[in-house]
Amino acid sequence: PPGTYGPLGFWNELAGTYAAEAGMDEAATAQVFALVSAAMFDALIACFEAKYYFWTLRPNQANPAITPLFGVPNYPAYPSGHQSMSSAAARVLTHFFPERAAAIEALRAEASESRIIAGLHYRFDMTAARVLGEDVADWIIENAAN
Repeated sequence: PPGTYGPLGFWNELAGTYAAEAGMDEAATAQVFALVSAAMFDALIACFEAKYYFWTLRPNQANPAITPLFGVPNYPAYPSGHQSMSSAAARVLTHFFPERAAAIEALRAEASESRIIAGLHYRFDMTAARVLGEDVADWIIENAAN
């Protein structure tokens, strides 16, 4: 809804919290933010390329009896942009903070389920978005200059 931040804000705030708690210096913190943000934005680009290739109806468009809990975006459902970004960010944060892997995964999974429960996506939207986001993040991590 208006006035709230989405996945970009959420995952960047979490990155900042983790970096501060780990006592990272400015250079290390900048690398975390750079890779998290690059992964999220690249995942979003790939996601929207797929959305407009597959043109998948949203659940309420396929079945008018489904009432979404909040406003439905005016672009195709598959794959989920929210989950593409969340999966990419979660993968990068797990790379930098492996001791927090379980908590990060729980947040990623919660983000996924919330979009299904809200009536905005199908589960297959989330499955594809997770693969997409994690693949993008893996490429970012592998190709980042250290």
